Amino acid sequence: MKKGDFINIDFKDKRVKAAFATLIAKGENFTPVTEEIANHLYNLTEEAFDTQSSFYGTPWERLASSTLKQKQNSKMLYHEGTLQRSLNYEATSDAAYVGVNASANGYAYPAVHQYGSKNVPARPFLPFDEHGEVYDTVIDDILTIVSDYLEM
Repeated sequence: MKKGDFINIDFKDKRVKAAFATLIAKGENFTPVTEEIANHLYNLTEEAFDTQSSFYGTPWERLASSTLKQKQNSKMLYHEGTLQRSLNYEATSDAAYVGVNASANGYAYPAVHQYGSKNVPARPFLPFDEHGEVYDTVIDDILTIVSDYLEM
């Protein structure tokens, strides 16, 4: 898996930047904390697939009847399971990534599902909004993870 396989989101939140600056100042390898953050983001994303709803619990728009006729089941964002199977995460000493790297004939359809398009309604599965901003409650979770790590 390569870094480019992910939709990259940079935290603009000053609290997150300050928390990571504190980690860096400790001069340690903080892969354990980035691993925990990446795993948390992965679990939030997996939950969206399981509940077929956004991070805040808003149900995804129902499938069009024409789509239902083409599919073998009515589970949204699931045809052969490629999208969910491609869900992965990675952690390094200075970054946490979560994402999907599925494509069909070179078409990066996960981004279309996350953000929507002219013909496809957004069915957001990653824990950030349409502007690429991580939700405040997720930031709070990350700050708690970092804080707990610093207290160890």
